[in-house]
Amino acid sequence: MTAQDDHDEIVTDPILRGAERLDEFVRALARDARAGALFFDIDGTLAPIAPTPADAEVPRPIRALLAKLAARVGLLALVTGREVGDGRDILPLRNAVYIGNHGLQALYPSGEITIAREALPYVPAVETAARRAHALTEQLPELFIEDKRLSVVVHYRQVSDVHTALAFIDHAIAGPARQDGLEVMTGKMAIEIRPPVPVTKGTAIGDLLRGGSYDAALFAGDDLTDVTALKALRLWAGAGDRVGLGVAVAGDETPAKVLFEADVHVAGVDGMGALIAQLVEATDEDEVTPPTSP
Repeated sequence: MTAQDDHDEIVTDPILRGAERLDEFVRALARDARAGALFFDIDGTLAPIAPTPADAEVPRPIRALLAKLAARVGLLALVTGREVGDGRDILPLRNAVYIGNHGLQALYPSGEITIAREALPYVPAVETAARRAHALTEQLPELFIEDKRLSVVVHYRQVSDVHTALAFIDHAIAGPARQDGLEVMTGKMAIEIRPPVPVTKGTAIGDLLRGGSYDAALFAGDDLTDVTALKALRLWAGAGDRVGLGVAVAGDETPAKVLFEADVHVAGVDGMGALIAQLVEATDEDEVTPPTSP
């Protein structure tokens, strides 16, 4: 069965911008897959945005294709805002690295989990923010609270009156969190409270790239927290004879800044699946172990 057979149900005409840059990257990866590093955000990139994070699911064809890639390339990493264990649970892949909490956590194939030490002193303040968030659900039961220990996210996608919800969130959660010295970030219909430390998706993928000998690397994302990763990839590629490719999953909610920083735009999660299929086809001769679907 070919990669296209795996992917027939996903896509046609998926590349909205940057087809030539994508072709260049595919050729570089085909030359030596083991010298390739692939980084993917999960929600909005590999999994369609859902009413709540608990409802999100990575489509089966994409999971199967990523399982093949994880067995072929030098590094495959899932770089997510989710808690790192949650990221693994929604997309369990053998040999993959998981970066969670926007870079604050890492889970390696060995099972080792690391946490950014500079974030630990802020855990009590984050816990306080989480209690405030849960208390606010008594007034706004449509809120969904994602408690990730090192950070907390207030999702308001299901709230009917967004302006009122944002006012409540700012007064009861975001404002006090700022006073406690925490950072307040915005995402797609969500407000995240996290430690004010210089750890991002960009610093995380930069560390992983420096830890290996890679000639080609790709990052794909769809939201503002992915901008740091797109910029880090460009810096890495510009520091040597390397091929870097930033991919934006374009949709109604994709911020303009993400589209600006990316080399390639794909049409939604389906388009991302088609791009991954091209990577699978390009690395077909480099498979060294049988792919294992999760």
